[in-house]
Amino acid sequence: MNKNFAFTLAEVLITLAIIGVVAALTIPSVVQKYKEQETVTKVKKAYSMLNQAYQLAKVDYGELENWGLNKTDTGAVDEDGLKILDNSGREKIAQILAKYLNGATITETPLFVFDTYSLTKEKLGPVGVFSSEKMFIQLNNGMWLGIGYVAGNSWNPDIDIALYTDSKENKQQGVDLFYFTINDRGVFPAGDTKLVNNYSFSEDCNIAVQNNRQNGRGCTAWIVQEGNMNYLHCSGLELDGSKKKCN
Repeated sequence: MNKNFAFTLAEVLITLAIIGVVAALTIPSVVQKYKEQETVTKVKKAYSMLNQAYQLAKVDYGELENWGLNKTDTGAVDEDGLKILDNSGREKIAQILAKYLNGATITETPLFVFDTYSLTKEKLGPVGVFSSEKMFIQLNNGMWLGIGYVAGNSWNPDIDIALYTDSKENKQQGVDLFYFTINDRGVFPAGDTKLVNNYSFSEDCNIAVQNNRQNGRGCTAWIVQEGNMNYLHCSGLELDGSKKKCN
């Protein structure tokens, strides 16, 4: 005699509960991984675009030292003791690079004003305060480039570039705010070991280092070289390849 077997209501409810627990544990991790990979793609795309724009600009303008850039920090202060800045070099960099960044536009200020934080969430202060200088480039993919200080000598300029991967309120270094350096040798992601006197990956992209306002500024090189954001999940990683993964 054949008997039909079926699950009881209790068994079905238990199974659904187990599935729910597993989903609750795994879905946030999957979503986080997806967001990180999306950011990696944006940073690497921006790096490629900057490299291409710089090389094309060199064809028309020559080496960086011939671009006629003024140093941002004049060394002088006003009657209130505040630095007197010359932003003409920053504006010129924006004007030149924007020509070779397909569909890019220059603006006086981003369409957003936000607070910035270090990798370990120390509050650094507002960015995007309105100014009359045209030092921001809006890319056609929704990202922004901010032209930082022109430092060094006129024959050896060094320019910081900030990348804002979106226009959300608030920015965290190494999460949605990244940095590049342009010098006479090319475009480099911040934290690159080939840069001298620049941000260090081991110190400036390390979740174990507290009270470091620069923390997060050295993360860009890791993303470009390794193609992930593992530094958000563990410390002790090394750019030389000796330790690339979390334990």
